[in-house]
Amino acid sequence: MQQTQQQQQQNGARRVIPCYDELIAFLKGWFAKTAPTFEKPILEINRYAGLLAKWQEVVKWTVTDTARGELKEISMICDNYAPLTVRIQIGAKRLDSVQLQTALTLPFGDLKLLSGIAVVVWCKSDGVTAINFDASIVGKEVFKA
Repeated sequence: MQQTQQQQQQNGARRVIPCYDELIAFLKGWFAKTAPTFEKPILEINRYAGLLAKWQEVVKWTVTDTARGELKEISMICDNYAPLTVRIQIGAKRLDSVQLQTALTLPFGDLKLLSGIAVVVWCKSDGVTAINFDASIVGKEVFKA
């Protein structure tokens, strides 16, 4: 203990000089993360009424180039499920030839989507029976200030 005190007296009081460049860079990075954001709600709703056996685009949302998207849910309902076939695409992921038995809501929470990513719902009938198919996409776009 005495030796430590003696060494401090011999060496004098040491001064620690902070590097302000690193501190400023850290603070800029910290506050950039908490920059204000602006949100735009997304609600795309549409209906297909017909009997075509070719894929019909019912509803589509493409995330704006300057934003990040958050997909909340996709909902679908039809008046006659027997002839209905559905296709859902989120970016490069596609669910093809889905047969629904009843109304369906697919919750995604806050699925993050990059700018330019599209969410699309298609449907088709059997070519003989007319259907009324409704689909909706709910989400939001987040913009940094």
